[in-house]
Amino acid sequence: MTDADVGPDALGFYTIPQVAKLFGCSARAIERQVAAWQRDPDTGLESVKVGRLRRVPPEAVAAFRARLRAEARAGAA
Repeated sequence: MTDADVGPDALGFYTIPQVAKLFGCSARAIERQVAAWQRDPDTGLESVKVGRLRRVPPEAVAAFRARLRAEARAGAA
């Protein structure tokens, strides 16, 4: 087993700055969404702790994007 076989990079998780880049916003905006999820899992962006690191699973990014789009559609109707 090598270092590449373990750790957050091997799991395919995103860092906060990577998620911010995907959404075209600041890392602080993503951190606020993570904090919102920690208070209420029905809101915000899910994340996990990997040791001392905070990572975002790809499926959480997809779910967050889908929820944002649904909220935008509901607001436009």
